[in-house]
Formats: sequence, C-alpha cells, structure tokens
Amino acid sequence: MLIKHLFKNLFTLKLHDNLEAPNKNISKCDIKYDLPTVILYESFIPLDALVFEIGTSRPSKRELNHIIDAIIESKKLVLKDVSNIKNFFNLENPENYSGPLKAPIALRFGLIQKDKSFIFKELIRSNLFSISRCVRERVGIFHKNEIFFDPRRDKEYRSMVLRIRDVISENLEVNEILEKEKTEFYRKFQKITRVKKSKISLNLGGSILNLKDMSEFVYKIDLKDKSKVVREWVDALMAPIEDLQQINIKSFIEQKFSVIEFLKECLDRKTGAYESSFEARDLIIKLAKLSEKEKSRFLSRQRTETKKLLKMAENLKIEQWIIKYSKQIKEDYVAFLLSSQEKDKQNLMSHFDK
Repeated sequence: MLIKHLFKNLFTLKLHDNLEAPNKNISKCDIKYDLPTVILYESFIPLDALVFEIGTSRPSKRELNHIIDAIIESKKLVLKDVSNIKNFFNLENPENYSGPLKAPIALRFGLIQKDKSFIFKELIRSNLFSISRCVRERVGIFHKNEIFFDPRRDKEYRSMVLRIRDVISENLEVNEILEKEKTEFYRKFQKITRVKKSKISLNLGGSILNLKDMSEFVYKIDLKDKSKVVREWVDALMAPIEDLQQINIKSFIEQKFSVIEFLKECLDRKTGAYESSFEARDLIIKLAKLSEKEKSRFLSRQRTETKKLLKMAENLKIEQWIIKYSKQIKEDYVAFLLSSQEKDKQNLMSHFDK
C-alpha cells in the first residue's frame, strides 16, 4: 500500500499538468525529448504510465515483457501509418474492435480496468493529447528513416523498462533514475571516433591534465626527489578517478551520468572535492615555467580535451567499462612519467586493452 501511495503522489501532479496543457496552447508541441522516438514508444502506453503500473501492480518479468511486446507491436503500426495513433484513443471496452490492434488494446484495457485509481488511464489519455498536437504540427515526421525500423531500438527500449523495474523493486530514487533513463533512450547519439583513446585519457585524469602535457611538464621539471613528488601529483590528479571507481557497482546509466557530472565540474573548475587536483595542476604548470602565452595555449588545449571527453561520455552506449582504476595503473603511470620510455607507456596502455 505504501508503494501504491508513493506512485499516486509521484504522478498525480504530473497528470494535472498534462491535463491542463491542451487548453493552454493547443498549437504548441511541448515534448522535450526526441519527438519521433517518443511518438513511436509512448503513444500507446507512455513510460510514466508504464512505471506507474510496475510500481503499483508489480508485474513479473514475463508479464512485463508481454506488455512491452504490445507496445512494440503498436510502434510498428505507427511506422506503417502515423494516423493509426487515432486508434490508440480507444480506452474503453474493446470487444467490438477489430484489426491488428485488437490484442494490444485488449491487453491495455485489462490494465486500465485493474487500476481503480484511474491514474493509469488518465496518464495515457493526457499523453495522447500531447502527442496528437505534435503529430498535427509535424506531418511526415518519420520520413522512412531506417533508424526507426532498427530492431535494436526495440531491444534498448525493453532493456530500459526492465532496468526501471529493478529500480522500483529495490525502492530506489525512481523519479531521478527515470529521468536519466529517458534522457539516455531519447538522446540523439553522435558518432564518436577514437573512443578508447578518450576513455584512457578520462581514466588517467585527462580531464584535469591530459597525458601528453603531463608527461612533457614532468620531463621539463628538475626536482631533487622527483619520484616522490611525481607520485604525489599522480595521487592528486587521479583521486577523483579513484572516487568515481566506486560507482562501478551501479547501473551503466548511473555510472555514465556520474562521469558526465564530474566532467562538467572539471570544465567549470568548481571548488570542492576536486580542488586539490587542480591545485596540483597549478603547481606543475608553475614548476614547468611556462610563459603566459604557453600557459594560455595549454589551458585552451586542456579545455578542448575535457570537452572531447564530455562529448564521448554523453554519446557512449553500453560498454565494458567507463571508469577503470587500480593501484597498479597508478604505479605504471608514475613509472612512465619518470622514464618517458615508450615501453613504459605501452605497459600503461595495456591496462585498457580489455
């Protein structure tokens, strides 16, 4: 009962907002995510309604997959003819309904009947109003783009819903994680080249001081106890990476957003948890005796590098690793900086082959 009450509170406010929307500005399409994908996957049963169903009814994995099958079947009909969305407005008894949507609509009607709060039904209805406005304004929205016909998108959608089911069953922060999942699923991904190189840079503190400049600066600097000092610098530069490594127990989506937040903080150089890393960088630059012009060029390169890492992280799909940290990686990083030898560099790089 507590979970059901939670989900009622969570979605009722959003429901009231959606119900008012058609009267505020009937010509405005207010969907913030990638519109074609939202229309395909949320016209029949929107994700918010599906999450409400999961939270209140706790369907088994098999039952949930059956619902997902119906959503994917409805998607195929929208791709065939976007005007089929008008049939989705049939929220009442589908006994006399015929055609390929008969089974999905019957399944949805069963879910509607089961919910005595009427929230599931109203979330569907209000979402249909919002989507129908957008469809009217964007005729020919799909243009036979092959990405919409790619079965891998259906697989990604199914995986997302099943991950959300796990979050709900563990009573985690549903609203926050749902927003992250939506952002990820509806993102227009850009093709990223040299992903591995960027991920290595990220894992060696490259968002604060990239590997190439770090090795050149250390080579220039003459210190009495260089080994000890360089180790302290590497400790400081990689401290945030060591902290981020703790998120490896979380889902890929949560890891990804934690990395994105970290990289944005590096760009803004916010004071706080990472300030000691930037202080170490400032000291290295000072000891390297860069001219003002050289320092300006370095900061420009470093900002470009961090932006590149941020773009990589934002467009990264499921991979074997994001953050990869170990004490041995740090030891091999120190060894390379002290020797500047290619064999030591390759030894360091070998940690990221898997």
